[in-house]
Amino acid sequence: MNKVRITAIKTEMKMDLIEQYGSPLLSECPCHKVGDTYITALQKPEQLCADAWCCIEKYVFALAHTSEPLFWGDWSKNGVAVVCCNDGFRPVYFKIERLNEKA
Repeated sequence: MNKVRITAIKTEMKMDLIEQYGSPLLSECPCHKVGDTYITALQKPEQLCADAWCCIEKYVFALAHTSEPLFWGDWSKNGVAVVCCNDGFRPVYFKIERLNEKA
């Protein structure tokens, strides 16, 4: 099993949705900023938001346990996946990459 790096690569504010459905006090994600990086194998990194972990842990698991260049068909290549948390107002996008380092 390999270690996996999780990096926050993008944050968004969905203003159209916030204006229609969200609180006017809503601000950017308080947990993650672009560039935040975590190394793990299968456990949630301490500083990673629990909700974000629930969204990305299956990708972490898949990348940690395969050495195939492609996984899930043609969806991802070179041991890298890009996924986001499930916050519809202010999602954070994470790059998840397999490292050539055993856990």
